[in-house]
Amino acid sequence: MSGDVYIRELLTSNEGRILEVFRMPKNTFLELCDWMRGYRGLKAAQKVTVEEQVAIFLAVVGHGSTNREVQERFQVSGSTVTK
Repeated sequence: MSGDVYIRELLTSNEGRILEVFRMPKNTFLELCDWMRGYRGLKAAQKVTVEEQVAIFLAVVGHGSTNREVQERFQVSGSTVTK
């Protein structure tokens, strides 16, 4: 499952699952994505949405995921994760 599909699935799932994965409620995650767009200029890059980029960051800092784990979960290359 691609990272975009994974994020869309999460955002339509129950709040408990969203809290476990993002470590924050759905509305906070979406507000964070909007804030990153508006105030930090974060934009979709190639095939990685802003939501995926934020989720990748949260996976690393919130769960301690390794580069390889993030590559596998979001189906992205190692260079995408380290940019």
